[in-house]
Parts: sequence; C-alpha cells; structure tokens
Amino acid sequence: MDTLITALQFILALSILITLHEFGHYWAARAFGIRIEKFYLFFDAWNFKLFSFKKGDTEYGIGWLPLGGYVKIAGMVDESMDAEQLKSEPKDWEFRSKPAWQRLIVMIGGVTMKYSGQPATQIEILIYFTQKLQTLLKRKRSLTALQNLYMQQLKKIDTILKKLHEDIQYDYLKSIEALQQF
Repeated sequence: MDTLITALQFILALSILITLHEFGHYWAARAFGIRIEKFYLFFDAWNFKLFSFKKGDTEYGIGWLPLGGYVKIAGMVDESMDAEQLKSEPKDWEFRSKPAWQRLIVMIGGVTMKYSGQPATQIEILIYFTQKLQTLLKRKRSLTALQNLYMQQLKKIDTILKKLHEDIQYDYLKSIEALQQF
C-alpha cells in the first residue's frame, strides 16, 4: 500500500510540474494573441483521453499516458503534425505569423514558468523527495545491520566447517597411518 501511495504522490508532484511548464507556453502564446488548440496534462496518445472539455477554441484535458503534457499551438507545425497548414498563408492568430522574438518567448515560456513562477511548489517537492530519501536511507541502514549479522553468522558457520574439515582430515591421516602399519 505504501508503494501505491508513493507512486500516486510522485504522479501528483509530476503533474504539478508538468502543468506549470505547459502553462508557461500557454500564457506566453495567449499574451501574444496566438490561438491554443489543446492544453493537455499527460499525452492523449491514439486520441484516447481520460477527461476533456472544450472552452472557446481550446480543448483542455487529461490524457492517459503520464509521460508529460503538451500545448498544441495554432500555426506551430512540426514534421509529425498537420503539414497542410503550411500550404496556406499564415493567419494573424498563428504562431508562424509572429515575429521571432515572440516565438522565442512562447518556446521558452515553459522553462521560465517552471523555474521562476512557483519556487514554493518546487521547494515543497524537494522537501518531499528529501524526506523519502531519508526514509530509504534508514531502511538501508537497517538492511546493512541485518547483512552484518548474517555475515557474522556465516563466519561462525565457516569456522565450524573448517574445524570439522580439520577433524576429518586428521582422522583420515590417522587411518592411513594405521593401514600403513599392517
């Protein structure tokens, strides 16, 4: 049960960081009048999602694959997305119609938000994982103590086996000497 709770706490902490990061892109794009098509926590791979709703032009949701999140920005086209947009002229609300300095701010908005926007959250997450690490180290110390006890017992057994071996070898040599006398 503790493992499940720890896993859920980890996913929650990761969700906070991912949401902050993606909100940085979202906020910067909105500030420059760029349309946001999707805002997702986790990936909705193969278009499967746990939850979603649409407000205005933006679909908000939670995907099923907890490997990150994304903001789909109108006019930001990569080789795996809708290349059909490139054939038409850029519209005022698209990413590709904005000047380079605005596109740069949108692209670094996630990192900027994550590292400067919510230091209290980062400190809380750092404290949480530090506490978990301390717990693991205490368990490791207990395990080390058990290993030391086990090694002591093995040494005792080894000493007993050596003594038995010496006794057997001594008896064997005595038997050979007795046979040689005949």
